[in-house]
Amino acid sequence: MKRLLLCSLALFFVTDTMASINDNKFNAQDQQYINERYQIMRDGFKQLDASFVESLYEADAVYVPGSSKATIITGTQAIKKSYDTFFKKVQKKNATVDIDFRVVKRLVGNNQVTDVGYYIVEFRPAKNTEQPITHFAGKFVWQFERNGKQWMVALDSASHTDANHYLDALSQPGLYYGMTPAGKINSTWE
Repeated sequence: MKRLLLCSLALFFVTDTMASINDNKFNAQDQQYINERYQIMRDGFKQLDASFVESLYEADAVYVPGSSKATIITGTQAIKKSYDTFFKKVQKKNATVDIDFRVVKRLVGNNQVTDVGYYIVEFRPAKNTEQPITHFAGKFVWQFERNGKQWMVALDSASHTDANHYLDALSQPGLYYGMTPAGKINSTWE
């Protein structure tokens, strides 16, 4: 009886441990969940609403902005403030802004996923200004960490690049691949 109890406990422990390991495996649901994070940021940009930061970033996330003048930003409140500042400038000009991404590589590790790719920002000035639409492009690295069943951005790093890199990026199976901007690309970053 004692042996049977020990064998049952051992089998339970092994089964429970295997279930925990399997729960942490990266699967199609995780892939979709991470891909949806890009749409969350796109929606925030379209609405000029930085509240997306709280649902996208870890509380102690690190953001390394693309601007050479900007400092490294840590924590969701500081990251949100950075986006709020940008969005207020856009609103003050009666402009709109959009962003999209093309992920070219996804590295999957133990409870971490790192996406590498390109982004493009489209700035549309108010119609009465008669100014052209401009585009800003960059390279990015997003490192996600598993937080329960969610994947949260722990590191967001960006740098400027030519818009053609975004346009030339090839679609990769299963990875987020953003749309091509309409019309001619008018890039102010070289």
